[in-house]
Amino acid sequence: MEAISGGASVLTFITLAAQSAKTIYGVLSGIKGGPDNVRRAVDTVSAMQWALEQLAQCGQTSGMTLPDGIEDQLKVCSANLTAYASTLAKLQTLDTDSRGRRAWIRVKTMLDEKELGRMIEDLAAQSSALTLALQSTQM
Repeated sequence: MEAISGGASVLTFITLAAQSAKTIYGVLSGIKGGPDNVRRAVDTVSAMQWALEQLAQCGQTSGMTLPDGIEDQLKVCSANLTAYASTLAKLQTLDTDSRGRRAWIRVKTMLDEKELGRMIEDLAAQSSALTLALQSTQM
């Protein structure tokens, strides 16, 4: 019974992380004319979304077990993504706005280059860890 609840818990964290990653991707991919950091963040979040989707598939497939410690890793990942998504969701623009420019101006007022860089580094590290967990699952 514990294995079932543990698997359900992992899938819950994967689902929450994926929803937050989708929000982050939506906001950042709408920014036009921002620095290279924004494009890197979009690429990083895209890679993280892929890893989360693959982990969800592995978790739902019978016979596949996720590595030990993945739940703790997913808790941290989900919490971080939720915090970033919450901050960035405040910046979403209406479709009637000249989207790209206004979104970047809003991002610049809330996040400076260092904060955006830290977010990218954090997301990249978590994305790498999830990809490694996925690879160890597939072996």
